[in-house]
Amino acid sequence: MTILARLLTKLRSGILRREVSKYDEIIAECSEAIRVDPHDSIAYVKRGTAWACKGEYDKAIADYSEAIHLDPKHAEAYYNRGRAWAEKDDCDKSIMDCTEAIRLDPQFVNAYLGRGINWHKHGEYDKAIADFNEAIRLDPKDAKAYYNRGRAWKMTREYDKAIADYTEALQLAPQSAVAKHALYTRSLAWAEKGEYDNAIADCTDAIRLDPKFAYAYIGRGRCWHSKGEYDKAIREFNKALRIAPRSAYAYHNRGDTWVHKGEYDKAIADYSETIRLDPLDPRTYNNRGIASKLKRDYQSAIADYTEAIRLGPDTVTRYTAFAWLLATCSDEQYRDGARAVKLSEKAYTLTDFTDTYSHVLAAAYAENGNFADAVSWQRRALDVAAPDEKADMVAALELYKTGKPYREE
Repeated sequence: MTILARLLTKLRSGILRREVSKYDEIIAECSEAIRVDPHDSIAYVKRGTAWACKGEYDKAIADYSEAIHLDPKHAEAYYNRGRAWAEKDDCDKSIMDCTEAIRLDPQFVNAYLGRGINWHKHGEYDKAIADFNEAIRLDPKDAKAYYNRGRAWKMTREYDKAIADYTEALQLAPQSAVAKHALYTRSLAWAEKGEYDNAIADCTDAIRLDPKFAYAYIGRGRCWHSKGEYDKAIREFNKALRIAPRSAYAYHNRGDTWVHKGEYDKAIADYSETIRLDPLDPRTYNNRGIASKLKRDYQSAIADYTEAIRLGPDTVTRYTAFAWLLATCSDEQYRDGARAVKLSEKAYTLTDFTDTYSHVLAAAYAENGNFADAVSWQRRALDVAAPDEKADMVAALELYKTGKPYREE
């Protein structure tokens, strides 16, 4: 176990909580050792670790770098510096240091774990899985490796593999700090498979391990929402917010549930609080726009749709929601056929030119007075429409054939 790993283990166990005041003492002792012997690489590593535990990552990096300068084959120094870079959100430098640690010590399990976690942050899930595979090969009893590989499998939509890895992590460390996170993330995989009762059970077990685990309440609330049990969902989000009153995630999810209950003012209030806490998330602006549209506050909806696209310009549904409003709004002053066409054409390119949202493009062309194209695109939409959508699609097609645009009530 590395110096930093030992210190972090002690911190989790509560030992270092009693030694927080000793960080400066450790630093002073190491500084004296370095004064006596400026070539003592171990003293630099130990002092760097103390700086890291204090959150002084620049100072930690400086000490690890000096240790590497003194001993270029010090794998632990590379790994610890990589962890410090990761704490500063510099994944590229962290990957480079973990890679060098692995080159120097191919059996260095934590270096594979650290590099895999950084690949995950980069969205390079196949590379992350390869590193976690190697960590597991080297140490088949490492619960953290299974847990992190499960997270990567989930991101690649391999939900059964994710569930298997979370389950293995739980079997290896049923009462550890990893356990509650494994339960929660396994619940997310169950939910993706539509197995909401299993997901709820996992969240409940996570809460049993840690009654203050706000994410588990949110996860349980999302499952109740998916089951159509909106009042139960609201109660779970309320519990989460009592524990974590600044949780944008809880407010956002409660807002989604208020929308489904038809409580649009409450939804807008929750989305507004989400935006106050996290002003750069385009999803919240888009969802608040939907709530405003449903309560016929079209001006507010247009403002939110515009901001959602500015912040997140690569999501199809933000363009289609906005285009649909501009093409079909019952209030004439908010319709804009030309803009609706531009938005829906952009959405079409983002779908890789599939017909999933052709009905939006058809409605936009109809509002812009181009009924021939409206008919053509609506027929394409009919070809891919779900059975329960076809009646409305046919009704819109008949309107376009007679030179009439579609209007929402």
